This record gives sequence, structure tokens and C-alpha cells, in this order.
Amino acid sequence: MHNRAIGASDASQHVKARAIDFHIVGVRPFEVYAYLDKKYEDRYGIGSYKTFTHIDTRSNGPARW
Repeated sequence: MHNRAIGASDASQHVKARAIDFHIVGVRPFEVYAYLDKKYEDRYGIGSYKTFTHIDTRSNGPARW
């Protein structure tokens, strides 16, 4: 599986089709993270990485990283 090959969990939200990693040209990932964190403060998993932002629709409460 791709997740295993890149060191990620086989149980990640991606393999459940509940997550996406994306970038917006011209916008820094942390800016996207800040927007999503404010808009959805009590929902979703949201993570900021050097070159992309992650968001997922996990069912076990919000998560931030």
C-alpha cells in the first residue's frame, strides 16, 4: 500500500477516503491551516506541513497538528 511505502499508517483517514492533502498556489500552507482552523474550530482533522495542508472528516473529534 502507498501509505505503508511512505511511512504512514494503514489505518489513516486517507485509506478510508476521508482525507485529502492539498496546496493552493500562492498561499502558504500555514495560512490555509489558520483559515480552516478558525472556520472549523470544533470539527475535522487539520494539519499543516511544509508544502501542503491536510484535512479529514474523522469521526472521533477534531485534531490539529
